[in-house]
Amino acid sequence: MNDRKPLLNLPVEILARIMEYIPGPMDYDLYEGTSFKPFWDHTISDSLMLIPITHTCRQLREIALSTPLLWSTVIASPPEEIPSEQEFVEELMSRNGDVPLRVLLSPSRQFTKLVDSFYPIHARRIEELHLCDVGHRHMKYLESLLSHESPLLRAYSFDGRAGSLSKWHTHALPLPPNSPSVLRDLYINEVPLLPELPLPSLTHLALCNINLPGLHGKIARVVRSCPNLIALALSNDVRLDDLDQDPEPAYLPHLRRLTLNNADSHSLNFYLNLVPPADHPIAFQVLNYKLDLWSTPSGPSLAGTLKDPIRTLAFASHRVNSDFTVSVTAIASATRAFHIVSELAHSRRASIKQWLDRLIDAPSLTFWAVREVWVTHGDVRWGVHAETVAAAIAGLRFLDTLVLVYRRSRQAQTVVGGMEPDLALCPNAEDRAFNSPLLKTVRIVCYSHGDGGRVGGEADKGSSGFVLQVLTFVGMLEQLRAGAKYRYLDRIVLQTDRSIMPIPEQVEKLREYVKEVVVETVDERPAVPLPDTCHEPRAGPGGDFRKTVAGALW
Repeated sequence: MNDRKPLLNLPVEILARIMEYIPGPMDYDLYEGTSFKPFWDHTISDSLMLIPITHTCRQLREIALSTPLLWSTVIASPPEEIPSEQEFVEELMSRNGDVPLRVLLSPSRQFTKLVDSFYPIHARRIEELHLCDVGHRHMKYLESLLSHESPLLRAYSFDGRAGSLSKWHTHALPLPPNSPSVLRDLYINEVPLLPELPLPSLTHLALCNINLPGLHGKIARVVRSCPNLIALALSNDVRLDDLDQDPEPAYLPHLRRLTLNNADSHSLNFYLNLVPPADHPIAFQVLNYKLDLWSTPSGPSLAGTLKDPIRTLAFASHRVNSDFTVSVTAIASATRAFHIVSELAHSRRASIKQWLDRLIDAPSLTFWAVREVWVTHGDVRWGVHAETVAAAIAGLRFLDTLVLVYRRSRQAQTVVGGMEPDLALCPNAEDRAFNSPLLKTVRIVCYSHGDGGRVGGEADKGSSGFVLQVLTFVGMLEQLRAGAKYRYLDRIVLQTDRSIMPIPEQVEKLREYVKEVVVETVDERPAVPLPDTCHEPRAGPGGDFRKTVAGALW
């Protein structure tokens, strides 16, 4: 309707709405020396991006300056190109009226003078507060500053530089009066501070890189004081002296996601006792699990948190320098799952076998109901452990489908390459341990990766080409000819993206050995059907472990 009309003919309300989308999110290193990467999602935006709009024309300037919500973010300190930081902040405060504020504070040369010019007067309007690059020398000032009431405070992050522990005069996180009763999101990173007051309204808590004596016991106290938690993320190095006793269980009826990073069997056991098996939906993730072959098997312990029989298992490997990670996902229902990732030395073949054996205790009551197993090849060396993986799933007596996923990197130019799946990861029917009478179907998924999760879709159209790879089955045909190892197979389903082409003649050969062979071209990459509880919509730039931990899911 407005295609041929000048921009300024649009209603004022529409122009103001358009301007709301101009400021970008502050999810990166700010200006000079200021890092802002909160764990939970936030609404901090760069109001400076609106300044050129105010210089465009009188009408746009009037609309921008008369819309307080556009100026609700206050950042201290602004970049050096602002001639007077204090004058800029004062001007900003005159524009935002009485709307709720989002405040980002980072110590600078005139930090106290700048903050004192607006914070005490407007503390009651602050609904988000993020402190970055804080050290011990700033604590007394911040304690004084945070003595002002902030009854609207919903999100709070305290990110700093710990330095020497002895230089911190307190280990109590400063909280504005009355804020504990309304605070929803809390993130503490690299400072030796923990809240000492109950936080009854808190729903999202992340405690990362904290160094304190008796840390785990203190974290347990904090968790017990937050009965309404929905998501809990803990990423701290293990200190065994903190784990002498099992903690008193916390009552967390609303907890949906629990993530432990840098855990070993002792800390895992500690937190499994702190957060006992629940009757509500839950997703439990253990990242960078430190291998301990002599500990209690971790698989049955983790599965016990789900309280339901495991229905789906997924194995995956990811290369990490000279080593690689192995990850296992177990899904019990549409609302319950766990995921564990461990980095293992490729040379320690026996250790990897023991890790899988101790994780998947197939004969136990824990995994008896598994119906589907996924195995994703992220590294060619994964094939070395094919026998170990096959043995780990051979005793799953209700298993009916095995999904083998192969992925290859996409190149910038069109060339011809090859992919060749095989059946080495399938259980051996001639093995005495084989106890999967219902296993009849193998699904083989082959795709090119590096396109952000979409296969053969929009990501391909703007590229200069992709690797057209043929899919061959020479090895698989040899496996099917040699003996009765895979006599149980009745159905093979081949799913590929548009960059991979199965050789038709070899597909016909497969049909001589298997009753049904189905070939499908898919645009959406097949994936393990994760429960909704595994997805964290509130994760911010620092809360997405997938960027830092190979094999992390959520």
